[in-house]
Amino acid sequence: FPSHDKRKCNLRIVTRQQNQWNQTKAKGCSKKGNKWKAQITVNGTTIYLGLFDSEEEARNIINHVFERTNNI
Repeated sequence: FPSHDKRKCNLRIVTRQQNQWNQTKAKGCSKKGNKWKAQITVNGTTIYLGLFDSEEEARNIINHVFERTNNI
């Protein structure tokens, strides 16, 4: 669903930490040489997700992991 559709039926319950992941589009992404590093922090533990050719790819994997872990 479109991220701009904020109707109650499209919202989900998340923790404060999970909500913070969405505050900036590049959260968890950083430039490392000519690649983009993706990582998340869960309960104080940093989880390295890999290096990617573009910031978009790094953001996509972060979002994918977030969506998968949010549904557990």
